[in-house]
Amino acid sequence: MIIAITGHMGVGKTTVANIFKERGFIIIDVDTLGHELLNDSTISERLRGMFGIQILGRDLKVDRKKLSKLVFNNPNSLKKLNEIVHPKLKLKIQEVVSKITDNVIIDLALYDELEADKIADKTILVETDVSNIYERLNPQYTKSEILTVMNNQNITSNFDYIVENNGTIQDLNGKVEQILGKIKL
Repeated sequence: MIIAITGHMGVGKTTVANIFKERGFIIIDVDTLGHELLNDSTISERLRGMFGIQILGRDLKVDRKKLSKLVFNNPNSLKKLNEIVHPKLKLKIQEVVSKITDNVIIDLALYDELEADKIADKTILVETDVSNIYERLNPQYTKSEILTVMNNQNITSNFDYIVENNGTIQDLNGKVEQILGKIKL
């Protein structure tokens, strides 16, 4: 069984994924795969060409923090970044999933953009109040940066289950148990 967990940044997707991990699922963290792709020579060269050397660290590799500060404040730059990274990221997700025979959770924010519907058997949408998102992501991101990302993310309407994450971790555990009770693994 391949289950995609999606939703805006800061809603608790990874927390929900980790609850599934405690129940034996293998987790594929798409953010981590995307970060790894920044070291791919083809992608890093295109990013340097697009955004300049200002995105490089002292080691002359793409510095995620510098890149994120640049694109999270500019919707057009974020779109350009996604156009460069997403094609390879889709392939990487498919490659990783194809090597796993156990139950899998794909933890990803960009469900539609990365065409997760083509590989997931079930989809869980995680939601929370915007005030929770601001609280969880502060001070790493400003409200403006959060809103830029959220406004450029298509939230799928193609989900099987919805998890409201406005309560405690015990509440989340109960919601995962309910979903597991409905899914035939």
